Amino acid sequence: MVTTYLPEERRSRIATILSEEGKVTAQDLSRRLGVSADTIRRDLIQLERTNQLNRTHGGALPRSPATAAYHLRKEQNSTAKMQIAKKTVALLQEGQVIFMDSGTTVEEVARHLSSDFTATVVTHSLPVAMTLGSHRHLRVIMPGGTVDGESMILNGSGVMDQFRNIRADVCLLGACSIDADTGITCTRFEEVDIKRQIIRNSRMVIVPATSDKFGTAAPFFIAPMECVSVIVTEQSTPDERLLPCRNLSIRIEKGES
Repeated sequence: MVTTYLPEERRSRIATILSEEGKVTAQDLSRRLGVSADTIRRDLIQLERTNQLNRTHGGALPRSPATAAYHLRKEQNSTAKMQIAKKTVALLQEGQVIFMDSGTTVEEVARHLSSDFTATVVTHSLPVAMTLGSHRHLRVIMPGGTVDGESMILNGSGVMDQFRNIRADVCLLGACSIDADTGITCTRFEEVDIKRQIIRNSRMVIVPATSDKFGTAAPFFIAPMECVSVIVTEQSTPDERLLPCRNLSIRIEKGES
C-alpha cells in the first residue's frame, strides 16, 4: 500500500531518497510515492528553488559542492587536491600548449608545476597566472577582459576572441559537477562559453576533480562526458563512483595517497 504524503512530507521524502541513492527519476518517484509524474516534477522544481537538488532530464541529482566563495573552496579537500595535482602534472609534457581553466583544483595543479618545466600556458584564471608568473621557463598568456571577482577570472569578449585563435595540446578543465548522463556542468553561466571554447580548441581534455564532484549536477551545462579524455581524482574515490565514466571509455587516473 502506498503511503499518502502531504506536499512538504513528500518533498522531504524525495530529498531523503536522493541523499541515500544519489540519483532519482520522476518516473520512479511517481511509482514509489503514489502521485503523478507532473506532481513529482513540481516537487523537484520546488526543491531546486530551495537549493536542495539540481533537476536533470527526467529526474534530479545532488547539488554541486562547488558553491562556496573561491577563497573558501581553496581550503576544502586540500589533501585530495594535492594528490590530484601531482598526478595531473605527470601527464603533461614539455613544450605543450596548455589551456588552464579556472578553479581551485586547477590552481593546485599550477602550484605543482616544476620551476624548470617548459611550456606555454594560456589561462584566464587570475590565481593561476599569479602562481605561474615567476616561472622563468613558462610562457604564460593571459587575455584581456573584465575581472570577475567571484570566480577570480577574466571574462568578456576579449577572452573569447583570443581563445578562439589558440589551438592547445591539452586543456585542464575545471568542473563543478560530473555525471555520466548529465555531463559536465558548472554553477556560473558566465563561465560556460569560455569552458566550451577551450574544450573545442584542445586535442586532449583532462578533468582534475575531487570525488565529491561525481554524481552531482550544477545549473549550467558545459559539455557531454564524451569530450573528456582523462579524469584525475584522488586515491580514495570509490571505483563504483567512477564506473559510469569508465564505461564511456574515459581514462581514469588516481593520485597517490
